[in-house]
Amino acid sequence: GYSAFCFGVVGLAVNRYKDDLFGDSVLTTAVIGAAAAVLVTLALSLLLWLNDLIKDPLWLWLLRAGGTALLGAILTPIAVSAVRSLDRTVGNVPSKRHPLEHEED
Repeated sequence: GYSAFCFGVVGLAVNRYKDDLFGDSVLTTAVIGAAAAVLVTLALSLLLWLNDLIKDPLWLWLLRAGGTALLGAILTPIAVSAVRSLDRTVGNVPSKRHPLEHEED
């Protein structure tokens, strides 16, 4: 339904700009996760409100958005780290080499 649409739009945007957005910075990842969570929450609330499916006051929308921002900021860096680790494990991306290791010739 509406939530699939909202998550899909955010997912497409993140996929489009992931190389520009996600570096090795935990802070950047947390901010992107918080912003994505707020956008999904507010967009979903707006779609439901426009179709008379919810009648929540604005302060409750903002409270939910704040809560999802907190969850997004905490959980997104954890999820990104786990996915990067899995990518290295299965060989999708090269593993990080220790700076003191020498390449074998």
